Amino acid sequence: MVVTPPSARADLVRSLRAAADMLEQRLAVASGLTPNGIAIVLCLVEHQPASIPDVAAGAGRQYSWAKSGLAALRESGWVIRCSAAPNRYALSDAGLELADGLGVAAQQAIASVLGWPAGVVTERALDVLATRATDVERLVVRAESAALSDVAVVAECLGVEQRVVGAWVRSGSVSAPPWTEDNLEAMRGLRGSVIAVWPELLAGARAGGKFSLVTAGLGITTQRVASAIGRDPVLRTQLDDALMLGRDPAIQHGRRLAYRDGCWCPECRRAQLGH
Repeated sequence: MVVTPPSARADLVRSLRAAADMLEQRLAVASGLTPNGIAIVLCLVEHQPASIPDVAAGAGRQYSWAKSGLAALRESGWVIRCSAAPNRYALSDAGLELADGLGVAAQQAIASVLGWPAGVVTERALDVLATRATDVERLVVRAESAALSDVAVVAECLGVEQRVVGAWVRSGSVSAPPWTEDNLEAMRGLRGSVIAVWPELLAGARAGGKFSLVTAGLGITTQRVASAIGRDPVLRTQLDDALMLGRDPAIQHGRRLAYRDGCWCPECRRAQLGH
């Protein structure tokens, strides 16, 4: 399904604004800071030490706004003057701890509004918002419904095919969606895993065809498969049985040429690899 970019952009912007509003409310309650104070802390997280004009420019506000905001934060102990450069300001230890909390709160707010892992949302937001207005007609969003499916979003974030993510779920290597940031991090470690796609691999072997294409479609390599079956005789037996069912009867097996043409049955593999 194709979603037109202006609508996708508008929906994303509205959702991110809702997340920002929620974040601002949470931080104001938790820290006692005003929205102005939060903005200054965020400026100093990125650039410190900073002068009053630096902070004003970073926040897109006036000099007087930055001056009064920094003064209030100094009184509260969030900000200190730099001893080596008294006209510059930096976050105190307490301010640095607050800044760490900002990152956690931001991820929670985004995830609660959109229902996607924050890392995925960030990448998607940058893609959409960085697109020039003259190029929006080129931006196509692949989806199973009016919004990106969980599988599509995670696949794009991890750089794998959607089929691979589906195979992970069907094999029980990951839980069914929706997923959290922790799930996303765990899935990063599954890229290239033979076991995570083993049922799909056996099905592809039974169906016949070039084995390297089967493995490539599942995001793994034949070298990894060879290593896995070399360590586990049970896996070797399962794969060999599947390959024998799917091998082309018109091919003369047990020759190196057949292996190089894509047959991975035990006879052709032994001819090439000796095992």
